[in-house]
Amino acid sequence: MLDIILDMVKGTKRHKKKEASPVQSKKRDQVHKISAKLSSLSETITDKNVRQKAREFYALVKGAFRDSLEIKYEVTFQEIQEIISDKKHFSASIRAEVNAFLEDLAMMEYGYVEFKDLLEKKRHEQEKLLHKYIAEMEHEGDHIKSKTKKKITRLVAENIPHNEREFLVRMLERFKPMLHRIF
Repeated sequence: MLDIILDMVKGTKRHKKKEASPVQSKKRDQVHKISAKLSSLSETITDKNVRQKAREFYALVKGAFRDSLEIKYEVTFQEIQEIISDKKHFSASIRAEVNAFLEDLAMMEYGYVEFKDLLEKKRHEQEKLLHKYIAEMEHEGDHIKSKTKKKITRLVAENIPHNEREFLVRMLERFKPMLHRIF
């Protein structure tokens, strides 16, 4: 009786906490299981075993998407992209994020040398743009310290991975938050 009176005074109703449906529980369990595998994988990557760990990561990503999208056969990253594009219950931002991620993974899986060259080209382009911006600021009368210029150059360099291990670790980190969005 006291609860009813308190609810009337507060203007709210008290509800029992709803238990997760079996489907929600299963998806939550899958996310936890995959997250644990990602953490384990991340902790065991070395320069010597990076190719093997990369293959394990590719399989894990494909398996996660198969589970999430309820696909009953082996899929490629390109097939996952096509399926995601057709799924209208994913927002446009999720589809774009997943597509960019899968393109990077496919490039790494099938042609890391070309991908590394592409990353290096992007780094040089970013560096050129920043130096152009700094030059424009200085032309307008702003003075940029050489220490700041070095920090900017270092920031650009840090943004692009320099080896396979570093790239794989970054891809693992990109995938972790995506997991919760795709399930």
